[in-house]
Amino acid sequence: MNKVAQLLHDKGIRSTTIRTDVLHLLMQSSRAYTHADVERVFSNALDRVSLYRCLLTLTEAGIIQKLIDSRGHTLYFYAPPPTVAVKPHFKCSRCETVLSLPELPEVYLNAVRKYHIDTIQLLAEGTCDDCQNHRHNAITH
Repeated sequence: MNKVAQLLHDKGIRSTTIRTDVLHLLMQSSRAYTHADVERVFSNALDRVSLYRCLLTLTEAGIIQKLIDSRGHTLYFYAPPPTVAVKPHFKCSRCETVLSLPELPEVYLNAVRKYHIDTIQLLAEGTCDDCQNHRHNAITH
């Protein structure tokens, strides 16, 4: 059983073509995708509603993560387990890469654990080192 199929099986999710294709895409990339991005990758061959349900299923199962960026776009990405419930992320506004940032200090996590929080998103946005270096190299050459 391949990694995608095993992950779905471990979460008790039926392995369908759309789920395996979408999960494989997200697992092979370090960037985040909007619903429309995923549609474009598959040349609009996926039914829009089925794709939405697929992303929702994978998110609710904790297989992929969902963030909303500063432009209001909902982004989906794969973050390998183990994932921390309160973990900040960084999104490059140029290449769309999403990276996990170091875990928050214990004093912060203890303060947050006092409350019943359904969701929390901590997203820093800017330009990653690769894009900064690429731009710097393009300017100096």
